[in-house]
Amino acid sequence: MKRVHRMLGLTLIAAVLGGAFAYTAWVEGYLAKAERAEQAEAHKRIFDFGRVDVKRGEIVAGDRKLAFAHDPETGWVLTEPVQGPADQGAVAQAIDQMAGIKADGTVSDSATKEELAEYGFSAPTLRMKVELDGGSTRELLVGGKHPLGRAWFISDGKRIAAAGDTFYASLDRELHAFRSKQVFPVSAGRIEAVRVEKGGAQAYVLQRENDRWYVEGPDQKRAEADPALMDRFLLILTRDLKAESYATDGFDPRQGEQYGLEKPRFTIEVKTDSGRTHRAALGRSVEGGPYVHILGTGTVVAVYESFAGDVDKSASAFRDRTLAVFDPKEAKRVELELGGARIVVEKQAVDAGESWRIVSPSQAKAKAWKISALLFQLSRLRSDEIREERVSATRLAEMRLDPPRARIAVENENGEKLADIRIGKNYDEYNVFITAAGLERVDAIEEKRLIFLPKDMSEILDSR
Repeated sequence: MKRVHRMLGLTLIAAVLGGAFAYTAWVEGYLAKAERAEQAEAHKRIFDFGRVDVKRGEIVAGDRKLAFAHDPETGWVLTEPVQGPADQGAVAQAIDQMAGIKADGTVSDSATKEELAEYGFSAPTLRMKVELDGGSTRELLVGGKHPLGRAWFISDGKRIAAAGDTFYASLDRELHAFRSKQVFPVSAGRIEAVRVEKGGAQAYVLQRENDRWYVEGPDQKRAEADPALMDRFLLILTRDLKAESYATDGFDPRQGEQYGLEKPRFTIEVKTDSGRTHRAALGRSVEGGPYVHILGTGTVVAVYESFAGDVDKSASAFRDRTLAVFDPKEAKRVELELGGARIVVEKQAVDAGESWRIVSPSQAKAKAWKISALLFQLSRLRSDEIREERVSATRLAEMRLDPPRARIAVENENGEKLADIRIGKNYDEYNVFITAAGLERVDAIEEKRLIFLPKDMSEILDSR
């Protein structure tokens, strides 16, 4: 019995060892095959660098030469045939195409001069050269077209190979394709200050300090700027203000009248967080324009027609007109004074979640959707215009703001005021006076913008 067991054990060990050897052989074969495939794929690559390694480069196609370099602040910039910001995507794509180009078939790994000439490299159709961080260079030569089509012969000066033509369109492009269309080649988040002059005199200065924006007018008075307005204005300068066409790169001031730039309407100066300054002058509207001269260069570009209206503002137009800002979810209690009646609504917990209930002047269920809509509108309320500063008690009474014609106050669960808005009489046919508790000024707002406020308790009462 023991002998049988011993034989069975030896047989089992042999089977296991045989299987292990077979598995090991299979794994080693698979890995070797994968390694060979990886090596073969790596051998297809002509170059050994990536976009992040490139400091500068140039592309020569026929009689066209384009040179570019990397700037730490603005990214890719053009250095030839013009100097200025580059289209980041276009330059990056060209570099990626060169760095990633692969040989679909190799003619020679160590080409002779005769072979280079035979395949069109003595006078390349296109040439792209880059300098890397360490100072070394790499060069791609594009020779003649492959006789079978949809491919070009390429070389790095030593190797000759054929490559599919998908790379070619990213390199053989006109100057316009490589130029940045931004007048101010910075992101909104990097702008620290904007100065606008109208007719040679300061119109307003916008300055960021500790993540808040301030505006200063010709009178040198400084006030907080409206965050929402600032966000939009910075997008105008960095996203919307683009070259719709390039008029010239050799502007001479004597040509000013041609572009409406003999006496610029506006001069805009943008300062970044690194201290760099970009300046541009906007001319009067003329045929084909309006035109902007990018100061410090000879470049004049046409921009969108209404740009002048976007910068033609007073300092007061940028003033912070916030009346209330809070998270509607934090609201616990809403107090309304409407037509002499006082209504109090509170949020209460129920089995299904939360609901709103009128607690004064009587107990009743409130329309939750109506209260939610009211809080949403109120939580980001801004006026349309600042009317008067540091208003006296007598003047507040005249405006029907103390006591107010209507009032709405919001508190959180700790009894802290989230908003306290007072609405007065009509300023004119369409606008009413409006202010907030603790605000020293009085603003105006279009009456139709307050349509979210209920006229009386019946509008918020849930009678179901």
